[in-house]
Amino acid sequence: MQYTLACNWDKALLKGKALLSILILLSLATSAGTAASIDEMLSYIQSLDTVRSKRVYQNIPLFSKEEYRRTLGGECVIKRWEVEDGEKAGGLIKVMDLPAWKVWTIIVDRSHYKSIFPEMKESAILKRVKASTVSYHYIDVPIPFVADRQQVLVSTTNTELWEKSGGKMAEYYWRQDDSALELIGTGVKQRLIQEVSPGKIKEAVVVKKNEGAWLLIPLPDGRTLVEGYAISDPGGSIPKSLVDLLKPTDSLKDTINLMERWGLEELDDHLKDNHEKILAPTGKFVDPDQLVPLFGNP
Repeated sequence: MQYTLACNWDKALLKGKALLSILILLSLATSAGTAASIDEMLSYIQSLDTVRSKRVYQNIPLFSKEEYRRTLGGECVIKRWEVEDGEKAGGLIKVMDLPAWKVWTIIVDRSHYKSIFPEMKESAILKRVKASTVSYHYIDVPIPFVADRQQVLVSTTNTELWEKSGGKMAEYYWRQDDSALELIGTGVKQRLIQEVSPGKIKEAVVVKKNEGAWLLIPLPDGRTLVEGYAISDPGGSIPKSLVDLLKPTDSLKDTINLMERWGLEELDDHLKDNHEKILAPTGKFVDPDQLVPLFGNP
């Protein structure tokens, strides 16, 4: 009886060791596969470096190979640097778990921004001129004694980069409109701006500077590499200690995280209701479902 039990125990132990060995081998194989896929993604991204000169902001410091590797491994990498006149700029790279056409839709469809960002109380399209969109945004600043902010942005797509890359890179860029006050007044009169009262609009400070770009690279695994760049000056009177805390990189990181969450949870329902046409990377306005074959597979 004892011999039988001992034999059964030895057999169980051998099976357990064999199973453990298999699990270890599977773990090693999975790790190797993950590393290989990251290397393949990295090679693909680097293969597009020759067309980066067609970006709107050509003076953006490039991220390193190691930083891209960290991003492909799941990290959001952020940077800060100085531009002309001592202004601070922020940039980031992140892989979003969404196909490129969805990321593009989230970024370009500015009228729904108030659904994504809690502090944004109004996001309205004031006008469209060819491939450019002029939009109004009102931000409720949740800080005592600091006035709310409002801005009018002109945004469009970089059609040259899209064409030169063969549809493998899409860039959407924006800047603050020089005639913001006039456009805000017109927007109020034409009732294009409805969510914020005229009194609040009058008290809010117009953002002095806001410009930047989003660059999208559809990855072979169906995800999207997103590179963001922004330089901004909120204008008005803000204590220096607070300005030091309001880092452009933090703002970009919060923005992209909110966009990704909204894209995963809300976008599909948002697009069900006869959505208006969306600006495509080609410079033409198309129905949302036409973006899917346009981006296709890399």
